[in-house]
Amino acid sequence: MRHPCRALAQVASSGAKLVAPADVPAGATGAGRGSVHAMDARRIATVHAGGRVVVGAALTVAPRAATAGWIGGKDAERAPVTVVARALGVRDAVMGLGVLRTLGDAEAAKPWMAACLVADAVDLGATLMARDQLPRQGAVAVSLVAAGSVLLGGWLLSALG
Repeated sequence: MRHPCRALAQVASSGAKLVAPADVPAGATGAGRGSVHAMDARRIATVHAGGRVVVGAALTVAPRAATAGWIGGKDAERAPVTVVARALGVRDAVMGLGVLRTLGDAEAAKPWMAACLVADAVDLGATLMARDQLPRQGAVAVSLVAAGSVLLGGWLLSALG
C-alpha cells in the first residue's frame, strides 16, 4: 500500500488536474496522457484524513522515531518531547477519524476539516519559526508537507461545499 502523501504527490506531479465532481466533463475517462484526471473530492479527503490518522498513530506509538527527522534525534529522545508528540499524535488521529466519520455529510465534516487545516497551518508556522534550531532537511520537509496539506485542505473545504 502506498503512503497517502506519495500517492497525492504522484497525482500532482503527473500534471493531472484535481477537479470537483461537478467540474468533470461528461465522458472524461482520464485514460490518455495529458487528459483530465478527475478524483472525487471525497476520495481525496479520505486519503488525506487517513494519512493524518497514520501520522497521528505513529506519533503516539513511536514518538521518538516519528519526530527525529523533524526536530532532531537528540531532542526526540527527551521524555518531555515524547509527551508532547504523543499528545499531538492523539489529536491528529482523532481529527482524521472525525473527518472520516463525517465525510458522508459535508456540513458535518467541515468543522473537522477546518480544524485539520488550522492544525497544519500551526505546524507550518511553528516549524518556520524554529527552523534555525531544527535539522534543515526536516524543517524543509515538514514545511512542504504542512503547506501542501493547508492548500489541499482549503481546496477540499471549497470542493465539498
